[in-house]
Amino acid sequence: MRPEATRVPSRIYVLFFFAAFVLFVSLSVSIITWGLPTEARKELYFTSRESLDKALSLTAPFVAGGKWQRSHLSPEDRDVVRVRPFFNLIRTYNPDEHDVLKPLAGMRPGDLSFNPHRFVYPAFLTYQAGALIFTLGKLKVIEVVKDVTYYLVNPGQFARFYIAGRALSLVYGIGVFLLTFLLGKRLFGPREGVWASMIVASSTLFVTYCALLKIDMGGIFWTHMALYFAMVYVQEFGHKAGPLYLAGLFAGLAAGTKYNLGLCLVSVVVAALVADVPKGRFARIFLTVFLAALAFFAVNPYIILSFNEFLADFTYAAQVVQTGSLSAKVLASVDYITQVLPRAGSPFFAVLITLGLVYGIARLKRHEAPLTVHLVLSLIILLKVRFKFASYTLTIIPVAAVYGAGLLESAFRRRASLAWAVVLLTFVANLGFTGAAIKLMKRDTRLEAGRWILKNIPQGTEVGIAGDQLAFSCPPLDENRFPVVDILKKRAPKYVVLSEHFYRGRAKFEKRDEIGRVLDSETYEKVKVFGNELYVLGINLGFTRKSPLDLVQLAPEIVVFKRVR
Repeated sequence: MRPEATRVPSRIYVLFFFAAFVLFVSLSVSIITWGLPTEARKELYFTSRESLDKALSLTAPFVAGGKWQRSHLSPEDRDVVRVRPFFNLIRTYNPDEHDVLKPLAGMRPGDLSFNPHRFVYPAFLTYQAGALIFTLGKLKVIEVVKDVTYYLVNPGQFARFYIAGRALSLVYGIGVFLLTFLLGKRLFGPREGVWASMIVASSTLFVTYCALLKIDMGGIFWTHMALYFAMVYVQEFGHKAGPLYLAGLFAGLAAGTKYNLGLCLVSVVVAALVADVPKGRFARIFLTVFLAALAFFAVNPYIILSFNEFLADFTYAAQVVQTGSLSAKVLASVDYITQVLPRAGSPFFAVLITLGLVYGIARLKRHEAPLTVHLVLSLIILLKVRFKFASYTLTIIPVAAVYGAGLLESAFRRRASLAWAVVLLTFVANLGFTGAAIKLMKRDTRLEAGRWILKNIPQGTEVGIAGDQLAFSCPPLDENRFPVVDILKKRAPKYVVLSEHFYRGRAKFEKRDEIGRVLDSETYEKVKVFGNELYVLGINLGFTRKSPLDLVQLAPEIVVFKRVR
């Protein structure tokens, strides 16, 4: 650490730091109501009272029979096939948010039973959201009703559940913003800490994930808490074991929020190994690992109490791990990073984060070993996952931004104004792409497409989709008005509606070619496109064919085809 790293930041640093903070919080708050259950969506899912009554009559036995609480339902179950689309109204446009809340339906607080019965994700965030919803319910801010069908009639009440959970993500995001500054300050100085926090806070990925009820932001927060205290332990020469034990506890909470983030415990153990401790090193490591395990199971006790359920769900979740040759994985991951980072922020952001990543690994400094190990392990995870979501880079971005800021300081040591220019250029470019994403999110292509279909396609006409009619991949459709068919099972409907997830093959890669054959086998033509490109001065600030799925979900392109013969 340089001597000036301990200086108090000047007023200009404080000004830019708080400006970045206010901007990112304001942008996240502006989209915290995105994709929620609304009356507008209800009017498209149920275009008549008859449609709503039919949905209620079908879903009521399904809920009463306990199927609503089950973790995995058989796709051959006819009840599931019949009722699943009706619950789209209380899902958001992001499929993972519903999975955080759904375990609450199976808990029985009155009997002190908090078994989530769903272990694809750890339950820590679900418990936090549940506690907040319970509190807001007692304060009459949220109307909590046991019968979930109540919310099909009153979707706005269920929307408040999501808003409460999204507020948790925003709080965690604020924590990550502060930790980015603290890591930069500890490694290089307050100026570099401000630069790193500005770069992170303005990125599209960070702003949008702070406004979603997902496990990612909480997991990233606890991961960086662990990394920060691991760095404190190393740089203070291991004189006190407290920071190491705290790092272990936070690593356990990181795993308790998102399983794979438990790998940050390796960085914590590395901190214990490289610190200059004359004796008792391995006793400290043992206690650190024990505290991590204790924290993990404390926030996920039913992993032990319902181990068979956990094992089944964890095995299902592990399907994201890909197989194949190492060279193929490396090429896929390089392609992923080059495509994700420009859309996660901006092209300048992509360059700076990539350089910071390389710089951080190449430094190979003993007192930075925990961060180096973290970057390397994060890259290994990218090699192993099958589906390339932008969210996987969230584990890398804060630390890479810190090293990117350090690289700027080193490259422009005598010309700090040039380093500031690079940071400000990246900051402004990030805000441009983030603003474009927010504009497209507020435009809502799904709602546009649903209204167009209601107005232009005659009642009783078959509408083809690919796979399930889920809220994140299809516009709202009233199945009582338009018989919905799966084009992979039944050919030649009059109309086909495909979201970008399937039309461009982002989500179900194994179905892309099959969908293409279906469309090519009949004579279909595009009759309407609800696009997600946004050009400013000839530059597309919206989404492209290479944008990752979880960013495309913010505003997917939707195409309506019509069979002409």
